[in-house]
Amino acid sequence: MQVIHTKSKIISAIIILALSVIAYNLCKIPITASAETYDTTFSIQNETYLNVAIPSSVVLNITPTAAGQFAKTSMDISVDTNNATGYTLTMTADTTSLSRTSAVNGVDYTIPTLSTTATCTDESDTTCDTFPVGYWGYKFTNAEVADTNTYSPMTTTASPIRFLKEFKNTTDTTTVTFGTKLSNSIPNGTYDGVNLTFSATTTYVIPETAKYMQDFNAVIADSLTPSITYATKDSRDNQDYTVAKLADGNVWMTKNLNLAGGTTIHNTDSNISTESFTIPLESDNIASGSINIYNSNSNNCASETGCYSYYSFPIALGVKGHTLNSSMLNYNICSKKWTIPKRNYYESLINLYKNPESLINAANFVLSGNYGADMILREAGQKGEYWAASLYSNNSAGGFFAISNTETAVNSSNITDGRPIRCVYDRSMQNFSATDAAAMSEGQTITLVDSRDNKEYKVTKINGRVWMTQNLAFTGTQLTPQDSNVSANTTMTYYSLDSSDDSYADHCKDANGYNYACIKDSGNTTAGVWYNFAAASAGTITGSSNTATSTSSLCPSGWQVPTRLILLTVANQIQSFSPVTGGYMFNGAISNAELGSFLASDAGGTIVDQQRNALVYSSIGNNLYANAVNRRAGSYIRCIFSGE
Repeated sequence: MQVIHTKSKIISAIIILALSVIAYNLCKIPITASAETYDTTFSIQNETYLNVAIPSSVVLNITPTAAGQFAKTSMDISVDTNNATGYTLTMTADTTSLSRTSAVNGVDYTIPTLSTTATCTDESDTTCDTFPVGYWGYKFTNAEVADTNTYSPMTTTASPIRFLKEFKNTTDTTTVTFGTKLSNSIPNGTYDGVNLTFSATTTYVIPETAKYMQDFNAVIADSLTPSITYATKDSRDNQDYTVAKLADGNVWMTKNLNLAGGTTIHNTDSNISTESFTIPLESDNIASGSINIYNSNSNNCASETGCYSYYSFPIALGVKGHTLNSSMLNYNICSKKWTIPKRNYYESLINLYKNPESLINAANFVLSGNYGADMILREAGQKGEYWAASLYSNNSAGGFFAISNTETAVNSSNITDGRPIRCVYDRSMQNFSATDAAAMSEGQTITLVDSRDNKEYKVTKINGRVWMTQNLAFTGTQLTPQDSNVSANTTMTYYSLDSSDDSYADHCKDANGYNYACIKDSGNTTAGVWYNFAAASAGTITGSSNTATSTSSLCPSGWQVPTRLILLTVANQIQSFSPVTGGYMFNGAISNAELGSFLASDAGGTIVDQQRNALVYSSIGNNLYANAVNRRAGSYIRCIFSGE
């Protein structure tokens, strides 16, 4: 985050008509800006710049009349930044009234700020009938503002006056106009005493165009400043919520969900598997006996944590009845692109926050207790219990996270119990969409998570396509179409590419290496994992002469292994691709450690080419070459987003 504070002095000259004699008296109304801002955390983004230019002073001349004369003056504030998520310009006043520097006959005179907004329908109008006499205010002008004629009251809270989301290579200008309407009853003299702070910051503030949780995308989620609370809304019922990026890098709701009984939600605005789902009323118990929803009652509504509801586990998942299965855990009644946290999300928070109190403060967890099947609220004020997307005991128990002032735990209980929900933004690679890809600017890098093992990966837009710019390191064995690039549920069996492993000779040596899925974990996050082609294709392409292009892979769902031609498109953007050397696994050992080899999904035309599905990067030549590596050898995988 970069923050720049700047100041400007605005001098307003009032020409007063005194008695019957015209006397031109200079009445200065300086408005200076303070450069001091306290309790501000500074961190610098690499090679990000932010420059602000503001004039040192402007002068307003006004000739008051008995009925009141309106006048205005403007100043341009120029901001120049290369920050991909733009900037926010704010203005803050330490007080809102201009005061005369000395009393007149023992009386102090002030010019207060507007009490409400005032609109001048004709900007050439010098009277502005709707502007009250004896007050002053401001407005700002740019393309984002629909009504450019409305003046607002000055405020002592930091008010964003300009948000620029789009990346621009040119300087962006905001015009701030100060207006006042004065009569000749005000004594002439100098009126000042208001200090203004103009701050431009690269900290991402959720814009008006993304004010709903449903409007979030991967760029917004990645750009939020950690530990800062942001206000947002749920478009389904227009309720206000707050969200924050916690220490695990995920954006969490910091208020409990309060989707009321009787509300019908749709798959266009909710993370449900069906076209629509109606939240049952508290009184609408299903015939099977499943408890649906409990309201939190007025005692919680009055608290600073707001109103919230308790849901049974099936209702939390957006289904009715007791028949549950693991595939249902991918869906729930959270907003679109948000989800109920998995067990490992809560476990990660427990490990990152060293004590329950710090976690409660960071996430604003409510000690909400829980409802049992007897509809009795237990442990309210002593323990908070929140559903987790996990199933236990033949699908009759749901996972939940419990927190008190002294302890934390992840446990399970009957699915008919009632508990609150905290949704977390789904920043997984599996949730990444064409909308997310479009929101990324060329060269922009964000961090996503593979939901299968919770590993993080950097992804970058290169030549209009979104690439992983870290090597895949997935070694999971259970693949489903919901989480992996496969068409049907698949169970992988891996053998080792390393000759020191007993499985090498029978499965990965010589011609066997074309037929079995063979891998080798490098043991570090930079190199990732080496995969032979049988493993990379999720076991679908085997045999030394198979000419088929792999349509299945170990990539997350929505991502794929690129073809050789697509791989070569990053040759002229190789640094953005962040290539990694370390060689490849061949004949049981690492070969050519000064090179990096990256798998392609397609085979060539000749018998020799059919056995080669990798391109080579040389750190010496600093380029990507088409000299291929035998596909029974172990190479790196860089998945590319397939939904653009």
